[in-house]
Amino acid sequence: MGLKENILAQMKKQNLNQAQLSKKAVVAKSTLSSILRAKKESATVNLDTLRRLAEALNISTHALAYGEPDIRAEDVADEILTQLFSGTLKVDISRVDKRKRNAK
Repeated sequence: MGLKENILAQMKKQNLNQAQLSKKAVVAKSTLSSILRAKKESATVNLDTLRRLAEALNISTHALAYGEPDIRAEDVADEILTQLFSGTLKVDISRVDKRKRNAK
């Protein structure tokens, strides 16, 4: 899905109309309207507008622009720590250069 479809999907999910989202994101109604009227993949949006829309919709700019969740570093770290402390973390060090392992 493109940006237009992602915005529309989030608006529907959060029960927001264009005027409400425009106000919440502090984005001109005409700007939001032009994004939503654009033909697929042809909308040009500046980064600040994308950021404001994403914040108003409570999702990441990556998720809004590409329709897929981004991988947050905190989530990866949490998963690694969970596996480490549960004893299920498997690390393949066979590809680590021997000089790096022996440097310590």
